[in-house]
Amino acid sequence: MHEMEQVKALANQITLGLTVENPEALQVLAEQLEKPVRIWVKVDAGYHRTGVPVQDLEMIRSLLRTAQAHEHMTPAGVIIHGGHSYDVHTHEAIEAIHLATLGGIALLRQALSVEFPGLEYSLGDTPACSTQNHFAGATEMRPGNFIFYDVMQHYIGSNALDQISVCMACPVVAKHPERNQVVVYGGGVHFSKD
Repeated sequence: MHEMEQVKALANQITLGLTVENPEALQVLAEQLEKPVRIWVKVDAGYHRTGVPVQDLEMIRSLLRTAQAHEHMTPAGVIIHGGHSYDVHTHEAIEAIHLATLGGIALLRQALSVEFPGLEYSLGDTPACSTQNHFAGATEMRPGNFIFYDVMQHYIGSNALDQISVCMACPVVAKHPERNQVVVYGGGVHFSKD
């Protein structure tokens, strides 16, 4: 883990939470941590990008147990993210994904609450946080770019255009229709270095 020195420095200064999804990462942390950290287990709700599949309760339990057994780690909770909600474009489809994610939280709470009382159950994706009103079982919300929004969120149905906090106008400097691409005059300096 290349960032280990930074992790250790931060753990000296703040209450640090780290997200893990596999035993190998926990092993590296166990070997190198010198100060306490809080461990969050990343759970895959169906997006299939990162996280332990929500149905793999044994792996989730194993990760939490490993953290609990180490003097410098405390199980903080599970983080579940319905990232596939970004791929749909109707409120009904977003709601279906959200309900399935809440079902995952219910499954996790039922499976983990006796052995790990006080765990946090964190969820969040901007489409669901923007369009849904029920979050039963969650103890924390992480709504992504919810407070800023963007055009992608508008096309999904998360927000109106006038709810976007920041817009950048970038001139098109080249068109490549054969690749379905355009090149704009806008990059690192324009978006993040000023």
